[in-house]
Amino acid sequence: MLFRSDPACLQAGAPDPAGAETGAEALTAREVEVLRLVAQGCSNREIGAHLHIAASTARDHVQDILRRLGVNSRAAAAVAGVRLGYCR
Repeated sequence: MLFRSDPACLQAGAPDPAGAETGAEALTAREVEVLRLVAQGCSNREIGAHLHIAASTARDHVQDILRRLGVNSRAAAAVAGVRLGYCR
């Protein structure tokens, strides 16, 4: 398989983030899906395969996530995702 699966990260729905306190913008449902896969260490290609989208679309989602969370790396996005309650 091209993707990793972690039930804790793939659960549907995410709590409301504390975005007002952190300066982070709320993520869309699709961005939450992508963020959970990023947190598992998936590449854009693996994210695309898992979500049935092009790798370039996955890349665009990741870039939007980084911007919304105000971070500069995938690792920092994963940490922010855990901190904000998007992923455990």
